[in-house]
Amino acid sequence: MPSDSATAKAIAEIVAKPLFGFIADRTGMKRTMLIGLAVFSIASLGFFAVNPRLLLIRLLQGLGAAALSIVSAAMVAAYFPTSRGQASGVNNAIKGAGYVISPVIGGPITWASNFGMIFLACFAAGATPL
Repeated sequence: MPSDSATAKAIAEIVAKPLFGFIADRTGMKRTMLIGLAVFSIASLGFFAVNPRLLLIRLLQGLGAAALSIVSAAMVAAYFPTSRGQASGVNNAIKGAGYVISPVIGGPITWASNFGMIFLACFAAGATPL
């Protein structure tokens, strides 16, 4: 099941990126990023309300992640016009590190408690800046 849910998140993220890019252009990057954080965080907490509908939760997380991903790329372009390539590389390295570090942190959390604690950790991480 987790591999199906990862696919649901990835598909939602890929499909929604152009939409959130359009929204960010119209309403602003900060607002779109905050909406993405809120959607991701609320979806993570929603795991406890609609369990075992993991695919739905991961789909909603993908929507929130799409907003965060596309706005972070737009912010790099906007705030680093003269060193855009270098800044984009740093941004992508940080995102890539997250894909590597997340399982290293998530595995022990799941092992020590249960699978739902991953979603609680995602909620806490996403809700902290809000």
